[in-house]
Amino acid sequence: MSWNDFRAHVLKHLENPQAVQLTCKVLGDTGKASYLKDEDDFNTTMERLCQRAMNARTRAVSLEVKNIVCLCLRNESQVDSHDTPVGKTAH
Repeated sequence: MSWNDFRAHVLKHLENPQAVQLTCKVLGDTGKASYLKDEDDFNTTMERLCQRAMNARTRAVSLEVKNIVCLCLRNESQVDSHDTPVGKTAH
């Protein structure tokens, strides 16, 4: 699968495909997720995934992909909806 095919497939499943910053993480790896923004990132991720699959042998290997722009926008709207107007107190 090419980067363009992968990206198109992922975008089909997103709520807001116009605002996108993908990150990915091979499940079971320690550390932060990696940005997935171009073909080089995609190839590096696929190499890592293949290495994990060869070492796992009979266990499943998964890749988690997230759109962090969508998460940030959702978190900002939650904060805005809970703001208390100046001079008022929350009950």
